[in-house]
Amino acid sequence: MLSSLGKPGARVDTDNQNPYSDKTIQGYYILLHTLFDKAVKWEMMSENVCDKVDKPSIKKHKAEFYDEEQINNLLECLNSEGEELELSLSKRNPNNRSKSEQEKLELMEERKYLYSMHKAYVYLTLASAGRRSEICGLDWTNINFDTNYIVLDKTLQYTKGAGKFSRPYLKNGDTYKGMYLPEVVIYILKEYRVEQQQYKEVLGDKWIESGKVFTAVNGDLMRDMGTFLLSRFQRDRRNVPMSLGETSPCPSFFTSLQRCSSAAWE
Repeated sequence: MLSSLGKPGARVDTDNQNPYSDKTIQGYYILLHTLFDKAVKWEMMSENVCDKVDKPSIKKHKAEFYDEEQINNLLECLNSEGEELELSLSKRNPNNRSKSEQEKLELMEERKYLYSMHKAYVYLTLASAGRRSEICGLDWTNINFDTNYIVLDKTLQYTKGAGKFSRPYLKNGDTYKGMYLPEVVIYILKEYRVEQQQYKEVLGDKWIESGKVFTAVNGDLMRDMGTFLLSRFQRDRRNVPMSLGETSPCPSFFTSLQRCSSAAWE
């Protein structure tokens, strides 16, 4: 039964036919072993059949991350995107002729806000080694701009049933992790905070206050940074690989950012 879980089509969910991960399969084994131990203790079973089955192992994969050249290309890409945005905003968009002045202003500020957010996300992830869910769960109140100290203590989650919500602990179960950030990252976060405030004032009542550093376009909790960020770094336009040896750009792009950590600033 356990071996079948590692084969395609094992899931009940017909939308996802990928096999279960080694970690998930091992978790099922541990759960069954615990349940059968209880059954033996309560004399409902004579023996624990899991004792006759080897505990599923977890294959260790070599960690892959961007090298110094790729990191530099990524940061250059961000700067180029900013220059292209300024040039684009200086031109009149014929598609906006039918829009009101307020609508035009909102669109312009939204583009500036999203760029600033993407830039801040990349720099912060490189410096903190935070997971995507931890970075997206970050509150402004957790950043001390006087001491350059930051605390990650929440994770942003999404389920079909509950929707978007924030959990008060990290993915590995820790309650928090704190660190000092480089000056350049603090500077970019300050710039981004100003941009967020300007965008918030333009939206007015349309803005939903969440207190998060990284938000959806209306200020609410975001579902996934990936949808926003990956569109900026198309593989055929930039010398920045979206994955390392994989055909899918996600999630290895974000994992690679996380693994680079503060080594980018050494």
